[in-house]
Amino acid sequence: MNSRYLYLLPLFMMLGMAYSGAQCMMVPVPFDQRVNQAEMIILGKLIEKQPYFGTDGHIYTFNRIAVSAWLKNAQPVAELGVITYGGVLVDHAELVQPSLKLRPENEYVIFLKGDEYELDNKSIRQSEPALIQSFAYSDGQGALTYQFGRYSDAYYPQKLTEEQLFDMIGTITGVAAFTPDGEVYTPRPYHGNHQDERANPITSFSPNPTNSGTIDTVDFLTIDGSGFGASPGDVFFPNADNGGSTLVATGVSSDYVSWSDTHIEVKVLTDGGTGVFKVNSISSGSSLTIDYSHLSVNSSFYMWSDVTRQRYYLRDMDGSGGYTFLYNSTVQGGFSNHTLAKAAFERALETWRCDTYINWRPGGTTTSEVADDNLSVVTWSTTLPSGVLGRATSYYVGFGNSSCHHANTVWCLDEVDIAYDSTYTWEYGPALPSPGEYDFETVSLHELGHAHGLGHRIASGELMHYALSSGVAIRTPASEETSGGNAKMAYSTSATCFNPSGCGSGPMTALTAGNCALPIELLSFRAEKKGGEVLLTWQTASELNNDRFVIERAGPDLHFLEIGQVKGAGTTLQERHYSFTDHQPAMGENYYRLRQIDFDGSSSFSPYAFVEMESETGKIRVYPNPMYDDQLQLEVYSNEPGSLDLQLFNLAGLLLGSYRYEIAEGYNKLNYNGIMPAPGVYQLILTKNGARKIFKLIVH
Repeated sequence: MNSRYLYLLPLFMMLGMAYSGAQCMMVPVPFDQRVNQAEMIILGKLIEKQPYFGTDGHIYTFNRIAVSAWLKNAQPVAELGVITYGGVLVDHAELVQPSLKLRPENEYVIFLKGDEYELDNKSIRQSEPALIQSFAYSDGQGALTYQFGRYSDAYYPQKLTEEQLFDMIGTITGVAAFTPDGEVYTPRPYHGNHQDERANPITSFSPNPTNSGTIDTVDFLTIDGSGFGASPGDVFFPNADNGGSTLVATGVSSDYVSWSDTHIEVKVLTDGGTGVFKVNSISSGSSLTIDYSHLSVNSSFYMWSDVTRQRYYLRDMDGSGGYTFLYNSTVQGGFSNHTLAKAAFERALETWRCDTYINWRPGGTTTSEVADDNLSVVTWSTTLPSGVLGRATSYYVGFGNSSCHHANTVWCLDEVDIAYDSTYTWEYGPALPSPGEYDFETVSLHELGHAHGLGHRIASGELMHYALSSGVAIRTPASEETSGGNAKMAYSTSATCFNPSGCGSGPMTALTAGNCALPIELLSFRAEKKGGEVLLTWQTASELNNDRFVIERAGPDLHFLEIGQVKGAGTTLQERHYSFTDHQPAMGENYYRLRQIDFDGSSSFSPYAFVEMESETGKIRVYPNPMYDDQLQLEVYSNEPGSLDLQLFNLAGLLLGSYRYEIAEGYNKLNYNGIMPAPGVYQLILTKNGARKIFKLIVH
C-alpha cells in the first residue's frame, strides 16, 4: 500500500553537468555508472501492466514495454517486460518506496539488468518463454522520462533533448542506437514546448490550497475556462516525487469526476504537488498549492464497476490499539543491537505519537526482514538497489461486505517494513549532522510519515518534501503535515461499515497527550528459552513514577493474561535490570509484554517478546509455499499418536474446507487432497493434538 522518499543533495559534476538533488532515501547514482552497469538500455513506452505474486510472496508489476530503440546490447525485440516493485492484486496491495513508476502517457529511456528468472511473472514466462523480463538498474533511478519533447532526470538542472541524451549514452557505450528492425535510430528533433497561447484559457480553479490523494469531495479541484475538449483529456500536476521535474497525470479515469469543454472536476492524484498545472497543453496562470498528500489504493475490488481511488485505514493490528515495530536481530549485526539507530528511530516515533496521537510503539526483536508476514519490521538491508539509503514497504488488505454500500469497502494497512543501508555515513543524533552526514532521525521521521499515510509535498525545507541535503536535520513535521496526519487519524479511529476479521481488532485507538510519550526508556525486553521455562529480561535507562511491571502472556490469539509482577524503581535516571521466569509456558507460540503502571494507576505497554515452545518432535512444515499446483504436502513430527486438523480460510474469514488426518508417533508425511483454491492468499490453520499453528498460504 504507502511510504515515499526524501531526496538527498550531494553536489558533484558528471559529463560537465551538475547534479541538483538526490531522491528520497536515495543518493545519486552517477549517469555513467547507470550506463555502464546496465546490461541493456532501451527507449520504450508502457502498453500493459499486470501485477502478480512473486515466488518470495511480494507483489510485483509486469510492465510490458513497446521498444522503439535499443541504446545498448541491441536485440531484434520489439517488446519486453520491466518488473517494478509493488502493485494492487485483487484484495491485496503493496507499496514500495522508493521504486520505479512507469506511466502510460510518457516514453522512457530505461537502464535494465539481465533477464530475471527468479522473481519474474511465471505465467508470462510460461506463455512467452523468450520474452525478456528485467528489473531496472538502480530501480527508482533506472529511467529517464520523455515528456513534452525532452528528457528529465531528477539530478540534472536542465532538460535534455533526445539528441543530447543519446549522444551522452553513445559516448559511453561506443555504439549507436538501433531500432528493433536493426535500422539506425535517428533522434527526434526538439521543436520547443508549444503551449496554447490563447488569453486566459484557464479562468479559475478552486480550492487553492487543496490536498492530493484523498477521496474527500471538498479537496476535488474544479477548473473553469475554455477549450478543454468535449471528452476527457489529461490534467498534469507537478510531480511531488521529484520536485516538479516532470508532470504527472492520473491513470485512473474515475479520478475525472466531470469533464466538459469549459469545466473540469478532478481528484488530484497522490503524486501531484504544488506548482503550475496543465490541462492537456494549457498551463494554469498561477500555482496550485498542495498542503498535504494522502497515500491511497486504486482498485476495483468488491463491486466497483471501474478502478476507483480507495482510502485505507490505520487499524488496531497489535491488540494494543495500533502497530508495534519489531527490530531485526540478524542482518548486519542486527538493528536491535544498534543502540544509537534505535534511539533515533524511537525519537522519530515519539514525535509522530505526540503530534497526531498515532498508536505506534517500539517492539522487541525478530529474525524477520522485509516480508509480508504480519510483522512491522525495522531492519538493516544488504539487498537495497544501488543508491538507496532506505526503503519502506507497506502491505494492504481489502474487504467488502454486501450489506454495506460498496463505497465502504474497507482497505487497511496490514503492516509496514522499513529498511536502511548501514554502509552510509549517518548522524544518529541527538547532535546535528555535519556536512556529508545523513540525519537518521530525519529520514526515520520521513519514512514514518509515509507509514502514517502521507505522500510527498513540494515544500522545500519541510519534512515531507522530496529533497533533503546532507548535513541538514528536519525533526519536526510542518503544520500542514500534522494536519494531514490528523485527517488520516480522524477516519482511522472512527467506525467503519463493518470490522473485517482479517483487519485487526477494529479501528485504531488514538493515544492522548497523557500517554504519547514513552513512559519509561526501555532499552531492551527479551524472552529466552531455558529448558522448559522462559526467562524474561528487560533493562531501563530511566524511569518516572514507575510503581511496577505486570508481566502478561498470550498465545497466537494475542489475548494477554497476567502471569506475575515485578516492583519498579519509582523515579531514577540510573540503568536498571529486571528479570522474571515463566515456569509454565504454553506449548507453541508464547507472546509476552510488560504493562508498566505508575503510582497514579496510569499504565502503558511494552513491545512484544516472543518464544515458541516446541521440541523437534513437534514441528510442522507446509510446502511448497507459494504453491503452483495441487502438490501441497505437510510434514509433521509428533511425540505421540493423535490427529491433525486442517482448516483453510480466505482472507475475508470464510472457511473453505476442513479436514482431519490421523498421525502416528514420529515422522508423518501427508498429502493435501482438499479443495484447490483459486490463485490468491489464504490462511491455513493446523491443529495438532490441541496445539495450533497458523500459516499464510500463497497460491499461484
